[in-house]
Amino acid sequence: MRLHRTPGTPAPEPLRVEVENHNRADINLFVDRGSSRIRVGMVVAGDERRFTLHNYPSLPLNHLLFQVERIGVERTVATGVFSLPMVSVARGQTLHIRIQDLITTSDLEVLGDEAVGTPKRLP
Repeated sequence: MRLHRTPGTPAPEPLRVEVENHNRADINLFVDRGSSRIRVGMVVAGDERRFTLHNYPSLPLNHLLFQVERIGVERTVATGVFSLPMVSVARGQTLHIRIQDLITTSDLEVLGDEAVGTPKRLP
């Protein structure tokens, strides 16, 4: 779906995603918006990456679900795809994701004008 804007109005600011991968495996990061799962990119073990999502958020406030998949690891309950907590983000905010070695202890936080700034830890 392509959003149309009035001529002369600036494009909405993109969502910035910063990822720290403290896991021993490389990971793929996905964003899940209900019926579609889109790969954001890969982060090498022990490295950091920044991504800019120009098509998200498409609304003033969006609820996004990010998933982390370890690369080169057999998919089991303990090592498969992990969903981070759903997060609400507004245009121009930055989402900071920390992938820990024990992936279930990973967290995320929203940074920006209206952000609370407290990390959301997995249960």
